[in-house]
Amino acid sequence: MKKNRKFDNRLSVLLFLVLGLTGLAQENEIANVLQPYVDSGEMPGFVTLLATKDKILQINTIGYADVAAQTPMNNDTIFWIASSSKPLAAAAVMILVDEGKIDLDESIATYLPEFRDLKLAVPNDDGTILLKKLAKLPTIRQCLSHTGGWRFLSPYMQRFGIDSLPPVRAAETYAMLALNYEPGTQYLYSNIGINITSAVVEKVSGLPFGEFMKQRIFEPLGMKETTYVPTSEQVKRIAKSYRYDNEKKSLQETKIHFLTYPLDDPHHRYAEAGGGIFSTAPEIVRFFQMLANDGKFQGKQILTVKSVEEMRTKQTGTYGLGLGLFGDFYGHGGAYGNDAVIHKPTGHIAIYMVQVTGVPKQNEAKQQYQKALQTFLK
Repeated sequence: MKKNRKFDNRLSVLLFLVLGLTGLAQENEIANVLQPYVDSGEMPGFVTLLATKDKILQINTIGYADVAAQTPMNNDTIFWIASSSKPLAAAAVMILVDEGKIDLDESIATYLPEFRDLKLAVPNDDGTILLKKLAKLPTIRQCLSHTGGWRFLSPYMQRFGIDSLPPVRAAETYAMLALNYEPGTQYLYSNIGINITSAVVEKVSGLPFGEFMKQRIFEPLGMKETTYVPTSEQVKRIAKSYRYDNEKKSLQETKIHFLTYPLDDPHHRYAEAGGGIFSTAPEIVRFFQMLANDGKFQGKQILTVKSVEEMRTKQTGTYGLGLGLFGDFYGHGGAYGNDAVIHKPTGHIAIYMVQVTGVPKQNEAKQQYQKALQTFLK
């Protein structure tokens, strides 16, 4: 979850041009370009999935979820999807908007009074900071579109983990922070803003955010494996995370430094809206199929058409509400390499799952994946 999130537009465009012209990319071509990175030890493994609004076209499982144990990637391999969690958090807010319980353009202090005294941090020439009264308090809409004025992570999150406090408690710590700019005047990618909306969901619904997500999104979509706090059995199926060790010139297993361990500890880990979800490729695609179907999945209306349109309408730059936007495409990527995108005109969906950080070949591998898709244009 880097501060300056960028989406791989070229990959997305090529992917959907391919799907639009040919309907389906051949499985062996994708495997052929990604398998060499596994064989050379430069990448651990991948799960890729292509789908329409209504069905999965193909799933490719390549390489290993655990390199040392030679455990292969499978359809049920679980990944930390990182910032791809943000669209799901935005959908939770929009469910309550549909019910008339949240107003996107209302101040967050309406729901969380502790934010009434927010201040703006104004740097002085001598290096000191002046705290100034805000012209206007940030809104729910601004929190979901990264224009609320907050930095990426709070000092507490950086030290103890993004998942170390329940949403309402975490919001209390955010209320103590000064904003970097006046709300609505600039874009700054921020987990804090998204997380504040999860505290609003808790206050308005009367449910813990994780339970709200389970009851209103995960269960209706049949996402039985999707969770913020995996069970001990699920932990065994989480793809190991890897970084590159320059001295050893090899991949080394690493913990996800944003998270609190052990991952299956329900007493010290909490639902974090900005980047806390664990899921599988066949499950997370269900959420994006729902968006592609204007809020409906297998006959169930999860969101109104109006709310889905609001999410994928540009609010600022290349961002909607919890979604990155680029031309005819919308979706979201995550810190350790995953990506989920939808082509708006056709509804085709692509899921790309890996679990690496700081690995030299990770961008090249994605580029080769792009080239494999490009061959189907000929």
